[in-house]
Amino acid sequence: MGIYLCVTLLGLDLIAYLLGGNTAVIGVALVAFLVPVVIMSSYTLTHIEKDGTPSAHH
Repeated sequence: MGIYLCVTLLGLDLIAYLLGGNTAVIGVALVAFLVPVVIMSSYTLTHIEKDGTPSAHH
């Protein structure tokens, strides 16, 4: 889970930097970035709980 947190923080930092303080667009950009992060991390955590290993081989 730590890698998802690092990637999320890096992505949020890049979004804030690239928008340059444009607060009108930051809400949409955050939603567009955080929704896939939440989906990917919940999918991964679900499969780790089922398999007991982080491997993708089923």
